[in-house]
Amino acid sequence: MPELPEVEHVVRALSPLVVGRRILAAELNLKRIAPGISRPGFNRQLRNLQITAVGRRGKYILFQLESGHVLATHLRMTGKFVSLTTDQSLPPYAHVVFYLDDERRLVGREADVDAVRVARDQGRDLERNPLFPARLHRLMQAASFKREI
Repeated sequence: MPELPEVEHVVRALSPLVVGRRILAAELNLKRIAPGISRPGFNRQLRNLQITAVGRRGKYILFQLESGHVLATHLRMTGKFVSLTTDQSLPPYAHVVFYLDDERRLVGREADVDAVRVARDQGRDLERNPLFPARLHRLMQAASFKREI
């Protein structure tokens, strides 16, 4: 599992690539990483939203959206984000793909890019949001546990 310095490095690398970009479409290729939401629903919730900030809370990478929602991701053991142009082929295990307005795709890849959540921030800062980090962590563990049964 990546340690905090590696997660911070990912956040700093992602920030100039995605902040200010608009998500034109979101493609969920592995349903289990976003339980409780359909593939079309995932796209509907994220389509045409601008990414206003990228940060982290613990080992969660948080994409703040203009709607006030937060897209929370966790790299798990070997997960990665890859930025590709539209003419580059998708890598194996491209589990979630965000099509951005600069004709690039942000791809969450490998089996351990897990637990994509869209959570309502409700105008509070992330540290005080009840979804981060403890409650969100419990939700992710519960979803993983249900998958393994």
